[in-house]
Amino acid sequence: MVIRIDTSELVSRMDKVRGIVPTRNPVIDILGGLKFVIESGKLIITGTDSVYILTTETENFESDQDEHFIIDSKKLYKLAKATTKEKMTLEVFESHVEVKGNGKYKVERFIERDYRFPMPVVPNEESEMYEQMVMSTSDLQSTLKTGYYAISGGAMHEYTNGFMLKTTGVYTTDMVMFTKCPPLFDQETDVAIPKDVHKFIKLFEGEFTEIHKEEDILKITDGLTCVYCKELDNKERYPDYERLNIPFIGTVNFSIAELTGAVKRLIISEPTKGNHHMAMVFAPSSSPAVTISVNDEKAVEEVPLLGCTIPEETTLWLDGEALNTLLKAFPEDEVEMSILTNAPAKFLQGDIECLLAPVIPRDD
Repeated sequence: MVIRIDTSELVSRMDKVRGIVPTRNPVIDILGGLKFVIESGKLIITGTDSVYILTTETENFESDQDEHFIIDSKKLYKLAKATTKEKMTLEVFESHVEVKGNGKYKVERFIERDYRFPMPVVPNEESEMYEQMVMSTSDLQSTLKTGYYAISGGAMHEYTNGFMLKTTGVYTTDMVMFTKCPPLFDQETDVAIPKDVHKFIKLFEGEFTEIHKEEDILKITDGLTCVYCKELDNKERYPDYERLNIPFIGTVNFSIAELTGAVKRLIISEPTKGNHHMAMVFAPSSSPAVTISVNDEKAVEEVPLLGCTIPEETTLWLDGEALNTLLKAFPEDEVEMSILTNAPAKFLQGDIECLLAPVIPRDD
């Protein structure tokens, strides 16, 4: 069986799925490969890490028959990237695939024996539990990029290790930071997407993205590339952001660049094994400013405020590292901060909202 395909098309399609293939040699050799399936005039390429499954497809190829095979993804990709010919030929044999570009090369073909290559479970559109959501791909990508900063790498609870998409907005949290972005759909439903899906959706190119859901089975696609995975467990326990949206004392506005610069310098000046708990003293005056200090004011920075409506001097304790991480969520430099009484500080820029829980001052 022979496949003829434009080199650029092969590289483009492999770029969509090869990132999921384990970088180290897997225990099961077929997981180090990509599965090529030719059927009904389409070439479908599938990669997996046994948790997520990615597929991408193209009709821009020629083949003399339907076939499926698993090929060493690293070697095929390197050959395709190094080829200067416009077209490549893949001739499939029982034990290998002969790849022809600038030269002729044998690439190992992995054979399914005791272990079968994982294939996606597709949501059943006929099921009563089936739901479909459609949204702008660019809006989805920018929203996930914004909320990503509030997801902890080692989340204590699995249901917070991802993105919660609701009719009221898109939420992320590590139980210290909370972010809220504008909603992406208007259906009365919700879907909890695992954190790692973000890096696959970044590669989507279609104008719209569809999320297909049946119970906990998810298919996320832009039409050519699909991500298959399971929804996060126990999503009903996800924290209710709106319950934290309580009245505030007043607001201050500041430059993110100036504030993060000050916080970074304080962190560098006061190395510690623990968190950097910082006292932020907001002082309304003709030249309003916030004074930030750590370690009993042995290190102090002052940052001018661009606006201030608090009625009197107010002190707020926040974690420096968490503050710097949260501020990465905002694309513009100026942000508004609402100061709440014994509650999280609220940051606002356009349609993006973030909450940051206060910390208890350290005695040392």
